[in-house]
Amino acid sequence: MTRPHSPFRRRIAGAAASAIVALALAACQGASEPSGPSSSTAPSTDRTYSNDELTAALPEPTELSDLLSTEPTHESPPAGRTEPAPCADLFFAGADERAFIDAHTVGLARRDYSGSRGGMMGLTVRSFDQPVPAEWFDRAGTAVAECTSFTKIDPNRTSTWETKLLGTDPLGDRSFSVRLVGGADVDPGGEASEVDLVRAGKGHTLILVNYAVGPASERIPDLAERAVIQVLNGLQRADS
Repeated sequence: MTRPHSPFRRRIAGAAASAIVALALAACQGASEPSGPSSSTAPSTDRTYSNDELTAALPEPTELSDLLSTEPTHESPPAGRTEPAPCADLFFAGADERAFIDAHTVGLARRDYSGSRGGMMGLTVRSFDQPVPAEWFDRAGTAVAECTSFTKIDPNRTSTWETKLLGTDPLGDRSFSVRLVGGADVDPGGEASEVDLVRAGKGHTLILVNYAVGPASERIPDLAERAVIQVLNGLQRADS
């Protein structure tokens, strides 16, 4: 029997997505070698992009799914922390990463999407005046193996998550993906949410996707991966 859509569906997805965005998540399942992608996903590796160029590269909802629409972009809450502390490397949220982002970001664009049958996706693209540090992906890969379960402590919420490998094709120069399962402690009914995280670096540009679904949501297959591909295509158009 199909479960009716409930207000909790959007509440849990929105809470999970907003909390994850706060740490500028960069999750992973393992380092990928430079993928040598086809021209359809090969923007310039050494240039930077302005806010306008990055915004133009963000896909419209219908380019990803007929079940998506955009919604006002949510402000990220203050960043929290993780226990064990090294699990913050899943999110590119260590002190070095935050300092680099503050010092070297030259372009930024964000868009939030909501599903007509539940779920929420946040898409962030940053351009830096230096290449995306490769060590971020290396540290995130190590954290996946060490953080099969961790606690995320935010200003207004504490939740426990488990990591599950999420297979995606290589994207850009380096890419990682992981699925976080948990957050049941923010739902009085004890039902868990899932957050798919897909990250890709290409030259000076970092693409971050957080796709959250609650227990009553209908998952859109491969949505986060397709969002990354569409951004890479959009950056290539900016190069032409």
